Amino acid sequence: MADAEEMTAWLISTQLASDQNIERLKELVIIRFREQQVEPPRNDRIERLIRSAYHTYEQTLFAETFQKLPQVTRERFDALLARSITVADTDTSEDEEGGETPLAVYAEIVLHDLKTNPGPVGLESVMKEIAKLRLLDHFALPIDLFSTLSPKVLSLYRQRAAAEPPRELRRHPEEVRSTLLAAFCWQRRQEIIDGLIDLLLLIVHKIGAKAEKHVTKELVEEIRRVEGKERILCEVAEAALMKRKNTRPKVMRIVNKCIPACVPPTATTIGGSSPFLLISPVSVFLTKRYDVPYN
Repeated sequence: MADAEEMTAWLISTQLASDQNIERLKELVIIRFREQQVEPPRNDRIERLIRSAYHTYEQTLFAETFQKLPQVTRERFDALLARSITVADTDTSEDEEGGETPLAVYAEIVLHDLKTNPGPVGLESVMKEIAKLRLLDHFALPIDLFSTLSPKVLSLYRQRAAAEPPRELRRHPEEVRSTLLAAFCWQRRQEIIDGLIDLLLLIVHKIGAKAEKHVTKELVEEIRRVEGKERILCEVAEAALMKRKNTRPKVMRIVNKCIPACVPPTATTIGGSSPFLLISPVSVFLTKRYDVPYN
């Protein structure tokens, strides 16, 4: 009996905060008995001993965690559960009636929202994740709340809270539900921060890829441009003018019609003449050599 009590105390003080796997704990208990030169009991008795130690440890953990939580945090946990139950009941009734859930019900984040992962990459998903993070920060969990628990054990309590519906969580004693919700919010906050960073990196990558595509398109269009286009147009205009002098206005109209895209949107006009004829090297060439007017 004394050996069993000593083993229970040893499990509670040294093992259960870092590992709660029954099979691994059995191996540790057998090794511990042998180190103390005590014959290990039967396998089923070792398992009962471990479960008894686990129950005692868990009740102590619930009580200590509850005492660490500020009163305002407990009240906000209860408000979250009440809001989540209301939304769940509204969803059920609306599904039965075939109607739509009022938008006002979704004005505040509920437990189900905290369980969901980020949506598609975009600003809307970023804003939703920020809203979740603000709610979790609003609970004001103490920094040292789970300082004695390993992340692996803490994850077990977080999973219990995530698996149970809000109504079932509220049926637990206050110490139990507050601890489960605290474990869930503690780890979920870290996950949301990591997910938000990844989401922002994806958005930056998406913006960079879009900008790169746009620049590539401009470069391709620039490469495809006909080299010496203005020189060719000057030669065409010169040949036409040398053949028939009375074709000068007609040539200018053709030039004006064919390459208006060369004119910047900010180009100005003088005396009603087209922006292209005002700045184009072709118009300058024709004006200097053949005295062709701008308009």
